[in-house]
Amino acid sequence: MAVLSPTSKLPRLIGFGALITGSAFAGALLGPHWLTPEPATPLAVSSGAMTRPDDPVALVAGQPITGAELEIALEKQLEPVRRRLAQNLADERKKIVDRVLRDLVEDRLLAAEARSRGITTEQLLEQETGITSKDVDAYLEKKPITGSLTREQIEPRLRNYLAGDKRTALLSELRQRHGAKILLEPERQAVKAGNAPALGPATAPVELVLFSDFQCPYCARMAPIVHQVEQRYGARVRIAFRQFPLTSIHPQAYGAATATLCADEQGKFWELHDALFADQKALAPERIADTAGRLGVDRDRFAACLESGRSKRRVDEDLAAGRALGLTGTPAAFVNGRLLTGAQPFETFAALIDDELARASGS
Repeated sequence: MAVLSPTSKLPRLIGFGALITGSAFAGALLGPHWLTPEPATPLAVSSGAMTRPDDPVALVAGQPITGAELEIALEKQLEPVRRRLAQNLADERKKIVDRVLRDLVEDRLLAAEARSRGITTEQLLEQETGITSKDVDAYLEKKPITGSLTREQIEPRLRNYLAGDKRTALLSELRQRHGAKILLEPERQAVKAGNAPALGPATAPVELVLFSDFQCPYCARMAPIVHQVEQRYGARVRIAFRQFPLTSIHPQAYGAATATLCADEQGKFWELHDALFADQKALAPERIADTAGRLGVDRDRFAACLESGRSKRRVDEDLAAGRALGLTGTPAAFVNGRLLTGAQPFETFAALIDDELARASGS
């Protein structure tokens, strides 16, 4: 590819995509952006080099095909690609704008509190979110270590988890103390809970709709977070669980989904939900039936439900709803229609829920 020198009299043609990716090819796709106004002979962009419009780029029966002809034909091919790239860029921006704005607000809150105490932000975080051995001891007393992991192995992750929880609580307090209101209306999707199993009242100001897969290891990380949300927010948040088994990679997920909905008919969905995510190796149908029985599910009614196929219809409805929302993976959560993808930490959910509660109250 020909390279223009800094002293060249030719205009510097760089496409919008080239500004982002550093790619001259992306620049050609997205169209020219003039960085200097100096006049010059226009260039045609070919796959190999920049040429002048009248220069031949091919010969057929002795007749030339010029760079200008190539450019006209190329534009017809590039226009739909340009539109698609522009839409992709807009979609990616929508995904990150909430997070970036939230980070800016949180940084400003921490700075305001640090100033009021006459200390640095770093000192504030150390004071308020520092974790001691006593904190670890208190947590492990409530939830002892199970399995083969030792305290030395689990303690670093546990400290990070506890520090994150303290930071979330601190920021929630600071929003009330200093006042923080996000005016920008976030991107939302119209998501319905339908008849999905749910925790919390239908009148809650915040609704969290989770699409999940019982064989997905990332979804298993969400199981305790669901209960953290329930414990912290109570009746202010409704949590609905919708099924999205990825059968192409998780062959046991669909059967687990139908089983939990049959347990739901007996008021035991969340008990079976917790048990299956706690042991994702026990998803064979007979093992799920045994687990359900130990949880107090009537085995005969459970088997009759599975046989009827009505839980399959509910799973298929959830799958169709998820696909209509453009979902391709799990977990995917919607907080009042605001999308969070992947196994996000509790503090990410808490920040979004706090923001939605503030919007609902008008504060």
